Amino acid sequence: MLTGNRNNALIINADLGEGSPFEDKLYPLLDAASIACGGHVGDKTSMEFAVSQCLTHQVMIGAHPSYPDPQHFGRRSLSIEPKTLTHSLLQQLCALEKVCRKFGAVIEYIKPHGALYHDLSTHPSVFDAFVDAVKQFTESDAPALMLMAGSKGATNAKALGYPVMEEAFLDRRYQSATALCQRSLPGALLTHTQALTQYEQLQFDGTITLLDKNTVPLICDTLCVHGDNPDSLTLLTELTRRRPL
Repeated sequence: MLTGNRNNALIINADLGEGSPFEDKLYPLLDAASIACGGHVGDKTSMEFAVSQCLTHQVMIGAHPSYPDPQHFGRRSLSIEPKTLTHSLLQQLCALEKVCRKFGAVIEYIKPHGALYHDLSTHPSVFDAFVDAVKQFTESDAPALMLMAGSKGATNAKALGYPVMEEAFLDRRYQSATALCQRSLPGALLTHTQALTQYEQLQFDGTITLLDKNTVPLICDTLCVHGDNPDSLTLLTELTRRRPL
């Protein structure tokens, strides 16, 4: 599994297969791609394209399962029975695995999407349902889980023996070291210049500046640039020039 720290280049990832009009241009600029597999968006065609692009550009393939909520793009918490959630997540993982088998590829990590990603740290039943799906999906070797750096979800996953890729977000402002600002808040979405400043802090200092202007430690392995960010292409292009060797 690839890892990063303050002495090495952090892994750059993006959430793809979500229908952004320019996402095909992002693959050559990435180390890892989290591919939507039907919970919030995604179908056989989009998954096949994403996997083929990952193989062409030697990009690590990740599964990006979600609450089964395409109406709200997986960005709201759902009140759902744990067994029902586990079943849905397992279906999503298996759908991407089927595509990967067709191309001779493998899923190298799993990153939950949207509200599910955040609920893993605040709702024990959601965390348990997610882990149950992962267990059923891989009966032997535990896959890497890409989870928010420093979060309770990441801590709990490590305690269960899962390899964890701790993730920070390059183009979003943080409320605290383990919580993003709500998208609706002014300043929650970073400008190009702000995102590059945040990259420099995370890559070289292991810190982040919060919405309230305080600077706090934040050590991570990987940085996410949202694929639906209109600035993602120019931002990723600039990052390729700034990353340490």
